[in-house]
Amino acid sequence: MSEERYFIGPGLRDKLRETITRVDGMSPPQAASAGGMHQSLVRDMSVFHIGTASGAWSKNGSKTVTWKYISATPNTVTAVNLFANLTTTATYNVAVVREGTAWYLISAEC
Repeated sequence: MSEERYFIGPGLRDKLRETITRVDGMSPPQAASAGGMHQSLVRDMSVFHIGTASGAWSKNGSKTVTWKYISATPNTVTAVNLFANLTTTATYNVAVVREGTAWYLISAEC
């Protein structure tokens, strides 16, 4: 008979198994709100978005980013570019991320 070995203690292992079993038995909306989090709050906590911006964007400057494929308002945020000057005058795709309550540019199609 093989001996079971764990890097986590048996108490934590049992707690993880219990939690997984409980969540697995829930319907999707219940699982999304497990631990007291409402489903809409989980959706609103999304921190990564794809959008568009237009025109030059200087390093340390702010610009309005409009979400791609979302027309219902609010569909814009103001993001800060911490990395490099963008000199294009066209409209381009961007990826932004939220840190706390602030939005930051992480990639741009230029």
